[in-house]
Amino acid sequence: MLWNTVEQIPADPSVNGLVRINGLLTLELPYLEVSSVTMGPEPARGELFNVTVSIKNLEFAWYFVGLDFRLSYDPDLITPVAAYEGPFMPYWSSQQPGSLGTFWVSYFESDGSYGPHVLVGNMIYPNGTGRWNPPFPEGNGTVAIITFRVEYQSFGEPDLNCTLEIIEQTWVGLDSPVDQNIVDIPYDDPVNGVYTITTHWPGRAIDVYTQYPAPFGGQGFNQPSDMFWPQKEVILYANVTYNYWPVQQKDVAFEIRDPSGELWAVLVARTDENGVATTSFRIPWPCENPEDLFGVWTVTATVDVACEVVNDTLQFHFDYLVEIFKVTTDKFEYNHCEDVEITIEYGSHAQQTYSLLLYVVIKDELGVPIGIAFVETTIGGAQFCSYKNGTAVVRIHIDKFAFAGIATIHVTAYNKLPSQGGFAYCPTYGDGWPIGAEIPTIAIQPY
Repeated sequence: MLWNTVEQIPADPSVNGLVRINGLLTLELPYLEVSSVTMGPEPARGELFNVTVSIKNLEFAWYFVGLDFRLSYDPDLITPVAAYEGPFMPYWSSQQPGSLGTFWVSYFESDGSYGPHVLVGNMIYPNGTGRWNPPFPEGNGTVAIITFRVEYQSFGEPDLNCTLEIIEQTWVGLDSPVDQNIVDIPYDDPVNGVYTITTHWPGRAIDVYTQYPAPFGGQGFNQPSDMFWPQKEVILYANVTYNYWPVQQKDVAFEIRDPSGELWAVLVARTDENGVATTSFRIPWPCENPEDLFGVWTVTATVDVACEVVNDTLQFHFDYLVEIFKVTTDKFEYNHCEDVEITIEYGSHAQQTYSLLLYVVIKDELGVPIGIAFVETTIGGAQFCSYKNGTAVVRIHIDKFAFAGIATIHVTAYNKLPSQGGFAYCPTYGDGWPIGAEIPTIAIQPY
């Protein structure tokens, strides 16, 4: 109501108003995170390991272009030997049109006011005119990979550790993508890492493995080896130790059984000055149905160390290095001058990488090769007891000279051509293998 000094003043009906208060949303602060590493409990003195330093929680609106930091460590336990640029900054540089790449620098500072530490600097270069173009970095990613060497480990003492600590850091960005004045970016507290060196007295131990490099040879207790194929030699090693120290001149027994459990060999070899016993055998390849031996073979190794027997078990797959599971065409009937699309499904138990050459040949009804195609690739990456599968597609043209009738498709896997010293990994698909498969056919029409 409104009044003057005498009476109430007439007024129109009131109208409600609206007050809007806009809150300022502050950007979340980025921070650095250092990975933690544990070495041991086996002897690790002199071994190398990597520590990563990663950017976390970076918002694009900081218009980030670079940073530096100092990472401290305990020089009594570890020593830095190398530092490498992580993928984060090069990736964002590659996304910015015209960027001249990245600047990277690292130093190992052994003394000074900060004590022993690693100094790292990383920046995205602008374009040739001195300007940065969007998109600007955001998210998470590794900016540095630092390699350390283990300097101290003492068995019988408690586990030792030290903090991998970010002791100083600077983040820089732009005040805006238009003005592009360099400004400091505020940041959150880092997540520091911890290095730990452990020890353990395992006592008597034996580890049986094959000739493949670690980890593919089954190195480690009860670990499987990569696969073997027909008539490939299996070399067996047994490392005998007591509290990690080699036990010499001990006779190790090796028992070898096929997938059905049938015993094929019991062998003995003596450990050398390094505590390693070595023997070998080739898997039998009988005259009848040799593929019946395909599957998981088992090797058991035992040794008596001071009147106590210890053992280890190793398994591996025995199979063709490549198995062709299925061959299909896009249709059955073809006219002359048409293309045949052939799909090949294959797989391998191989964990290591090998070259693969798939050759496809079409022979017409009178046995004339009328077309050939190949696929060059690799196999590998399988997990134990599982196939790593692949698919390949080729097209072969049916020339006019091909005889009409039922043509056959012959698909075989090689490592390389015979003229280059290559060999077949497996039989031609459908030529007796796999069981139940037949050589694929198509019908070439008289058109």
